[in-house]
Amino acid sequence: MVKQSGRTAFHDYLSGWVAARGTTFDALRKAAGLSSGTASNLRHGGMPTPLTVRKLAPALGVSPGRLFILAGYLEEADLVAGTEPLTAEESSLLSAYRTLTEEGRSLLLGALRGMLRRPGSAAPLPPGSSRRGRRLAGPR
Repeated sequence: MVKQSGRTAFHDYLSGWVAARGTTFDALRKAAGLSSGTASNLRHGGMPTPLTVRKLAPALGVSPGRLFILAGYLEEADLVAGTEPLTAEESSLLSAYRTLTEEGRSLLLGALRGMLRRPGSAAPLPPGSSRRGRRLAGPR
């Protein structure tokens, strides 16, 4: 496989993101707070500035680190494992997880582990748990 340049990979990513969501570069531009000139530059394969990358990340729902790699500013090895900032969606899920009771957390983790197993294998429930009638959320 031929490695793409950062510019091409970044442009391909943006174009694919826009197409997959049935939206436009202009809508993305507005969501990210970019000027029309910057959006035009990106639409035609131009190289984003680091500031543009930081503005685009939340609008795209990805971490800035991923975009910096696509833009050619960083390489995968430049990111220290486990230190990349969370996306807004990941942060929201983590916040929701923190509201669960210990039992709810245990049930959720068991379900997730079961989903990660090979297809066809049954996901066992934690001892003493039931698939019905359990309160997962903590007190409000």
